[in-house]
Amino acid sequence: MGTSAARAGKTTSDIVAFLHGLAVDHPFTLTGAGPDFIELRLHHPPTSSMAPPLAARIHAFFRTREDPAANDPDALATSLARTGVALVWWD
Repeated sequence: MGTSAARAGKTTSDIVAFLHGLAVDHPFTLTGAGPDFIELRLHHPPTSSMAPPLAARIHAFFRTREDPAANDPDALATSLARTGVALVWWD
């Protein structure tokens, strides 16, 4: 099984390596996955001051989409701080 990330310039191995690295600093449970997305729930949601750097790290690797502002790292930071959940996908 793989991903469709090659269209976004990533391999499945790239994604797995990124997630392993992220888990070292921010342990999480993978709550959803498909060919073009992942959803994760952090074990400890970041504080409002820690959420922006984490969102920037995730956003730099993935093309993220968050409602209401698609592909907005600030919206991702808000979601992370509020819910501890990140939904990211690539095209």
